Amino acid sequence: MIAITGISGYIGCHVSHLLKENNTPHKGIIRKNPKQDDLDILDAQKIPYSLVDFTDEQSLCDALNGVEYIVHLVGSIYKPKNMTMDAMHKGITQTLLTAAKKQAVKKIIYVSALGSRLDAPSDYHRTKAMAEAEIKKSGIPYVILQPSLIFGKKCGYRNSKLVARLSQSIQKLPFIPILGKGANKLQPLFIMDLARCICESLKQDKMNITIELGGPDVMPFEKIARIIAKASGHEHKKCAHIPIPVARILAGIMEKVSAQPKITVDQVRMVHFDNICANDAMNTIFPFKKISMEKAIDILL
Repeated sequence: MIAITGISGYIGCHVSHLLKENNTPHKGIIRKNPKQDDLDILDAQKIPYSLVDFTDEQSLCDALNGVEYIVHLVGSIYKPKNMTMDAMHKGITQTLLTAAKKQAVKKIIYVSALGSRLDAPSDYHRTKAMAEAEIKKSGIPYVILQPSLIFGKKCGYRNSKLVARLSQSIQKLPFIPILGKGANKLQPLFIMDLARCICESLKQDKMNITIELGGPDVMPFEKIARIIAKASGHEHKKCAHIPIPVARILAGIMEKVSAQPKITVDQVRMVHFDNICANDAMNTIFPFKKISMEKAIDILL
């Protein structure tokens, strides 16, 4: 049995769809008091799930009874309500690992993020790296996947956070908003390519490795924004570059007034750095053809 933490999230629902297509038994592990829409989708697809307190070891231990493999997806670029980024990424992972060891889980697949390191300037990447460190020292065989920007088709009512929020902004504003120069390079990865890498990691006997994941094209953020604008029918709009000091102030205000702001201070920090793979290990380990963002334009929204 495979357990997917955060199965109701954007990545989780795509992984679940792929496992179901292959008749692979799996269940969801999601937080207590989820959105009813998430439960409705799981119920409609007849996916079993356990509602847990991710900070409670016994709650997780009970949910992992009979589980052999874990796909760990819990995480967010947004600071959750009443919880620090450290607690969400490192803390939840620590508790999950303790419960997993008690239940003799054979392997954990952790979806981290490209650019994660302990000295990263962004809290998101730093705390993701802290979670990675906990997994590496746990003694449980693992595969850590580090995807670049994820894009792709909608699943249920969810879409890629960046694609959805940037599309909404483009539709509301008379211009395409770009943080800074928009020259920072990313390697957009199609959501179903990520899901396939996750499922292949479950089947392969490779253990205790970290794999950087990126799509076939490296492109500056401004080009990505233009692709999203085209997909939403607003390719005629011009780009407006928001100076970084101004973006930082706007992000700080948005964080104070919204639980899921369109931009965060952390995201503004990330603008200063490229987010691309340092090697081609992904194509060696997962040698299937990847879908480019430009070719997937018809299914972005």
